[in-house]
Amino acid sequence: MISPALAFSRVVRLLGLGLALGVSSLLTAAPVFTNPNFVDEEIYKGNGTISLRFDKAGRLYVAEKQGRILQFLPNAGALPLSFAWQYFERPADATWTVIPNLNALTPNATGVSATIVIPATVRPDFYALRFTGDLPLTEAGTYTFYTQSDDGSKIYVNNTLVVDHDGPHGATEKSGTITLPAGTHSLRVEYLEINGGESLQVSYSGPSTPKTVIGTDRGPFKAPTVFGTLTGVNTGGERGFLGLALDPDYLNNRYLYVLYSTNNDQRISRLTADASFTAVEPGSEMILVSGLPNVNNVHKAGDIAFHPDDDYSLYVMLGDDGDRYQVGNLDLYAGKLLRIDSSTGLGLPTNPHWN
Repeated sequence: MISPALAFSRVVRLLGLGLALGVSSLLTAAPVFTNPNFVDEEIYKGNGTISLRFDKAGRLYVAEKQGRILQFLPNAGALPLSFAWQYFERPADATWTVIPNLNALTPNATGVSATIVIPATVRPDFYALRFTGDLPLTEAGTYTFYTQSDDGSKIYVNNTLVVDHDGPHGATEKSGTITLPAGTHSLRVEYLEINGGESLQVSYSGPSTPKTVIGTDRGPFKAPTVFGTLTGVNTGGERGFLGLALDPDYLNNRYLYVLYSTNNDQRISRLTADASFTAVEPGSEMILVSGLPNVNNVHKAGDIAFHPDDDYSLYVMLGDDGDRYQVGNLDLYAGKLLRIDSSTGLGLPTNPHWN
């Protein structure tokens, strides 16, 4: 098999260029992030964001370590919501088993958020929260509101109690319905944390609205969909889905490139999006390079990116596979920067260490 030639001279400069290409140059076509906690709050938690790429139509693609590609469509015209929150600490001489009269208390802290979420700055136990804001609805009808909380919570719409889930309990959900006209409605959520576990998630659904966590369907992007799932990904240790790149001519050829670990090696493949750009075409994977080092489950960190001035050169950054002594060995791929032809997976004759 003809192997990719190594290209690791001036690694620092080229690696920096690859990382900038993966984010900075592609951000010019992207919507502006208005929520500073966007990735943590609105993509997912726990799976790990490996690469984020925008196409020239403003769609965002996110690579998960476990092997999924998520797609976020621009959410034109849907401005982020804004909820003012107040934080109340329970006095040392008080006992709260239900949500207290918050109007009689002075908040210890206040803030604003785009979703109804427990602020990261609160203490672990013995406190209450109140969120107030407006919820715009585009159509009239019956709406269902849901609160999943540990411990107590209540939802008020236009000052009407719709959901009463007060008192001490684990993370359970309760819902209630209300008929509303189209327009903007006031929303108030009150929450109590007694001790132990703590959680709060507030959702709603309506005539044409599936159940949605309030606030996550607003802002620059719609809720994500699974664009594609790689098969055979080994996610042990630092292995997994390691890199994602979109072809410079993606809107025409619909090519995506991925770097991932298997049980036996690491490989680079090309995928093809369907004509509507809603999913990866089944069976479209074409393996460009296989047999890349995967002996150890650490130091796999890498990424893939195109050069801004060369639409056919794909740069591949590989970790040292848990052995730093391999980096200086030109006969091994570990710890190197590879430059390959994106159509064939072969190394390029202009690489500094060709042959």
